[in-house]
Amino acid sequence: MPGPAALLNHDAWFRTVEGYARSEPSPINRFFWRLEARAVRRYELAAQSAFEWSLFLSEEDRQEIVAGREGLSAARFLFLEDPARLADERFHDVGIELVQNGARLAR
Repeated sequence: MPGPAALLNHDAWFRTVEGYARSEPSPINRFFWRLEARAVRRYELAAQSAFEWSLFLSEEDRQEIVAGREGLSAARFLFLEDPARLADERFHDVGIELVQNGARLAR
């Protein structure tokens, strides 16, 4: 059985897709970009549930993912002010698998 894992979120991708929808001049394409943004948001929120911790590279992304999820412990969602600290944190040394954007890393 795998041990605890932390999901490293490089960004909240759904925010980027929402931006595509806002800037799309074609109403039909805008509609499909909005559908895509909703699907990506659902996926990203579901991915958070599979991990003990979620690490974010921006406070704005952390807030977007945590919004509306009051039932979850805020301690699960951490903002890394300095991503270079990932090596210093030594997650692996304490038995925590670090997963980037939902893809498990081979050790």
